[in-house]
Amino acid sequence: MALPEALESIIVLVNGQAVADFRYTQAAVVVHRGDLVEIEMGEDYSHGGAGASWLQVEVVDVTPNIRAPLPGVRIHLMPGRTAFANIVI
Repeated sequence: MALPEALESIIVLVNGQAVADFRYTQAAVVVHRGDLVEIEMGEDYSHGGAGASWLQVEVVDVTPNIRAPLPGVRIHLMPGRTAFANIVI
């Protein structure tokens, strides 16, 4: 997964457990069938007063056995937790 800029304060969770952040603009996570992937962003996050509405996480690459989500899928982030995907293998 990738963000347009490095943001260590945005966390990737798998089944409720923090597993990665975006300190280097991209985050790689290991998932299994049915895992719930979420992105967590603090309620007070803002970027130049514009809030978080400009932030999108994109799936950059997946292993061949993953059917969903596919590369290119994007999701807009909201303050708090945003459900990103349930993994389909």
